[in-house]
Formats: sequence, structure tokens, C-alpha cells
Amino acid sequence: MVLDAGNIVDAAGEASPSGWWPDAESAPVQCEVRCDPAGVPRELVYRGLRYTVVCPPLRWYERRNWWDLDRRAPRNSGHNAVDRQRWSVQAAQRAAVVTHTFELLHQESTRSWWVLHDRPG
Repeated sequence: MVLDAGNIVDAAGEASPSGWWPDAESAPVQCEVRCDPAGVPRELVYRGLRYTVVCPPLRWYERRNWWDLDRRAPRNSGHNAVDRQRWSVQAAQRAAVVTHTFELLHQESTRSWWVLHDRPG
């Protein structure tokens, strides 16, 4: 990972969301999320491990300061550049006893998912 204009960029060149972490140790990690037809997460792959959602996830939106955005959203793009979609997801690996609670960020404009926090329980 490298720092590029306030964003961390992974090996594939995908920029992570800026302004979420105090240091590189707590930087968001990109993950793969599979959703149902309504857009609700049902499964995720995080650090090479597959997790299945075991409880209905919680979703909320977080508003960013539009004046702090480093790039403009194209007119009529259909994406909201100010609101970020956040999810709290409880998931477990197959046959695992312990669940994990993931706090996810979904960047709708790039269709990318990021794990902001992962904690057992």
C-alpha cells in the first residue's frame, strides 16, 4: 500500500476512503461482498476468509463535508458523493463458534467495499 493524495492505494491501484484512520495500522481493508437483490450484504470475503452473515445487518448513512471532497462527482452520475453507506454486519465462517462484527463502508460510486473495523463477538 502507498499513500496517494490522502488515500491509501492498494496493489491493484484502488484508492481507499480517506480520513478514516489515525495510522496505517488501522487503515481500511478492501473486501469482497455478495449482496441479495435488495443490496443487503449476505456474504463477505475478508483477508482470504469467507464469512456468512448470520443476523440482519444494520445500515446507516454518514454525511461528509462536501467542501472537503477532493474530486467532483460527474453531473447526473446517480451517485451521492456526500453520503457514505455504512453497515454493521455480524458474520461467521462455516462451522465456526465465534462470530465477527464487521463495520463496512460501501462506496457506491466505485462499487467497492471496505472493512473499517473487525472485532470478534
